[in-house]
Amino acid sequence: MATPIVSKYNQMIGESRPCYYEWGPWSPCTGTCRPHGQDPPIRVRKIIAGLTIMPRGLFRTKNLLNHCRSIANYTDSAPCNVAECPVSLRSFPFGKCVGKKRFRLIPRISQHINLGEDQFYMACD
Repeated sequence: MATPIVSKYNQMIGESRPCYYEWGPWSPCTGTCRPHGQDPPIRVRKIIAGLTIMPRGLFRTKNLLNHCRSIANYTDSAPCNVAECPVSLRSFPFGKCVGKKRFRLIPRISQHINLGEDQFYMACD
């Protein structure tokens, strides 16, 4: 008596199957953050050429065979590190003098602000 795995294999031999493939690992991200107003950086992966399995049954037509051979050139991409790049506190101007101090005018933004050595306010007359 055949083992269950062999029986399942024999049952599947006659079935139609499309081509199968496996993706390789993701590449490193092309950037550490998204520059303001630009698309986020991406990472890419490719199909592992040696692991493409050809179709059989009704899928085994000339067009699909060529498709399965060319599928090794496919790439997939995905955004990564989508947060906007931090901006320097220095990039924001000072406002008018109020109570002998001028404060930086910081708009409502959804990104990190690097404080560094920059001043948030300065004395004025």
